[in-house]
Amino acid sequence: LPDSSLVVVDAKAYEAGMNVTWPALRALVEYVEQQKQYQQRRNEVVAALIVSSTFQRNSSALAKAVSNFLGETRVPLCFIAAKTLADIVSGVTKMPDFRNSISWKLLFTGGLIEMANFTRVLNRVKTERFEPGVD
Repeated sequence: LPDSSLVVVDAKAYEAGMNVTWPALRALVEYVEQQKQYQQRRNEVVAALIVSSTFQRNSSALAKAVSNFLGETRVPLCFIAAKTLADIVSGVTKMPDFRNSISWKLLFTGGLIEMANFTRVLNRVKTERFEPGVD
């Protein structure tokens, strides 16, 4: 991220979407712990992000996975659909002056990230940022 903090990303290629179960998260837990150790006193690991076409679990099952992951790693677990990620990347590509002003940590707080989450974070920047010469 622009502030040098890190998001550990795990991209899943499941035809029918990822079935979020604890065994499926075990490797990511280990990788997050490894990155926390490697980044000690240098860069903060602020989230773990799983990218998939879709997720087979309902919101309560995802919430349980988020809670267990946080308890295990002390790092929020986030989920994002590949299309949503592509839309966010496309959006920030068109606004390079905003990219570094976005509070990315507000987006990566845990759970399913939807376009509405990103829009809320972006709108905060748009309303609070001072633009010289603009009334």
